[in-house]
Amino acid sequence: MNNVFNFIIKKYFIIILSIKHCISLILKYFIPLSNVNYGNITNRNITISDKSNATVYYYLQGSFYITKDYLNNIQYGDYIYIVRGLSLKSWINIFKVRKKLSGIGYIIDDNIFHFSYRDRSVPLKYLNTLINNRLKLYLFSFFISDFFVSNKKLLEFLPNAKIIKPKPGKEIETKNKITVFYDGSSSHVKEFDFVFKLILKLNIINKNFIFFIYANSEIKKKFSLFNNVTIMYPTSWSNYKLRKFYSPINIGLCPLLKGTLNDYRTHTKFFDITRANGVGLYSDHQVYNTIIHDKSTGVLLKNNIDEWVNAIINLSSNKNEYDKILHNARIKYNEEAA
Repeated sequence: MNNVFNFIIKKYFIIILSIKHCISLILKYFIPLSNVNYGNITNRNITISDKSNATVYYYLQGSFYITKDYLNNIQYGDYIYIVRGLSLKSWINIFKVRKKLSGIGYIIDDNIFHFSYRDRSVPLKYLNTLINNRLKLYLFSFFISDFFVSNKKLLEFLPNAKIIKPKPGKEIETKNKITVFYDGSSSHVKEFDFVFKLILKLNIINKNFIFFIYANSEIKKKFSLFNNVTIMYPTSWSNYKLRKFYSPINIGLCPLLKGTLNDYRTHTKFFDITRANGVGLYSDHQVYNTIIHDKSTGVLLKNNIDEWVNAIINLSSNKNEYDKILHNARIKYNEEAA
């Protein structure tokens, strides 16, 4: 029964896609993509995208990037770069402020036009996204001043477009950044909440941190509030053991809150953090205070958010102290391994 239902849904979806595709072809015939001259002197370059992506990073470095409140952020003489995948609302917002602008450039990268119904490897959902982008482009093309493509092949679709070349980042992403990481499991409900509040407070004080959290998809939703948090999904033990962090300072978090289950845990997180090239911050709990010497092989703390925030700030600003603790932790690690 499920197979029959899925077949019907798929066929219905294909019909909808075909109708959209036909509309886009009609629009292509009656609405040629032409360049509009705005005439205003350019004040600054603006990139507009509903979310950050590789196109923004590699093609539009140096431009001011905004994702929300277009109407409030646009200034007279701004030149706007539009990146694929804009919502209908965003297109309408740009249309409202167009008279202020010196021009509007539309970036067409490798996955806008280059598709075929004959290519069955393209998922229907993805094909739907491509066609929607194409429809929006033709509907709003009458106020676009410049078209940019990412390679020569795309000039077959837009002969008058300009080629824009990607550039690598000018800096190493982790340079001068401080890495903070936490490994939890489904049994660490209180601990994840503790780390969440910790990151919230740290980001208010100092935004020079990047966080790596090992967790499942449910936890990812909770931490999606933060732009500087990467969720790492559980991997095989052999791969996990190879994990290392290479920022100048790497801090591993290991809070243990009150709970009967935590009384029965062991101190293996000390091994995980040290092996990953980090200095650990640990709850002053019987599990850890029997192996961790405070300020020597790690840092022992009460379960108080402010105390953990201060410890991270102090450690990240004192490289000599960090190096000393890391050195001692490695010695302790090797002693335990012998």
